[in-house]
Amino acid sequence: MQQESNLYKAYKLANRDRTVFLKNSILAIAIIICFGLGSIFFLNLINSFSTSNLVMAIFFWLIGLSLMPIFFLVVKIKSFLFWNLTFSFVSFLPFLFKAQWDYYFFVISGFLFLFFFISRAIIRGEKNILLDLKWIRIISKGSLALLIGFFILIASLAYFQGKPGQIEESSEQILDSLLSRSEKVQTAFGVQLTGTIDEILGNYLQKQIPGLDDSSEVNSSAKESFVAQSRSSFSNFFGISLNGKEKLSSLLIEWVKTRWQSVSPALKITLAFFIILIILSFLKFINIVFSVVLVSISWLLLQLLISFKYLKIKRIGVEKQEITIA
Repeated sequence: MQQESNLYKAYKLANRDRTVFLKNSILAIAIIICFGLGSIFFLNLINSFSTSNLVMAIFFWLIGLSLMPIFFLVVKIKSFLFWNLTFSFVSFLPFLFKAQWDYYFFVISGFLFLFFFISRAIIRGEKNILLDLKWIRIISKGSLALLIGFFILIASLAYFQGKPGQIEESSEQILDSLLSRSEKVQTAFGVQLTGTIDEILGNYLQKQIPGLDDSSEVNSSAKESFVAQSRSSFSNFFGISLNGKEKLSSLLIEWVKTRWQSVSPALKITLAFFIILIILSFLKFINIVFSVVLVSISWLLLQLLISFKYLKIKRIGVEKQEITIA
């Protein structure tokens, strides 16, 4: 009987291990599916904006991100390291299927792995120092690292999904919109700053020199001469060769690119450091809202999983050693 009892205990233990492994795997696969679908809808959103793509991308990413703290708390480190590799890699699979793979994806996946690992370490560390499962405190502590990882993910997807020149073209469109709508800029220069360089200079000179807008041949020739001289001054100031057909937005972007190339490596590193600090400050501000959303949705998912008896909360005894006077 004692032998049967031991065999039965061994069977129950093995069955328990299989159940834990299966449930952990299902939870991990759910996160992978959410990350994969969220990335696909986000890539479609970049190619062609639609409300449905936006809503679906937000929905799947929120579910996936909200499941991750639960996964951090229930999965042991060895299993987590394996699944974390998959979490860090799965969002870039669409590029692999489209034969657009880039070696930089390995570097980005490494950063994602690191920040997800840091988030888990913070969440589990906070859980270990508390006697009660204080969900708000535990999850909010690790939300910033999770947000940074997510920011790296969406920034990378947006960058690599962009067609050659698409980012620069989008920047030009944004600048055009700002230049045409900014009342302060229009008031300062007195002309619309959209159109080509020659058109902008011509309109500006007409306002500055009375009678230059006359359509006579003399005035037309004088106007062309003034525009050419002004264009030459522009070219010397920006250090860029101009033919007059460029737009002001493209000129400003080209000037920034030229200036950046002439900056020393030490200054580039300094500027990059300050840019990173600015981004981190922005993410810390965004994390105020993100942590509230993450805590709320992850708590609802936790209650749902508990109600289906997928998870449970139990209290365990804690024994600590300390030195006292004999």
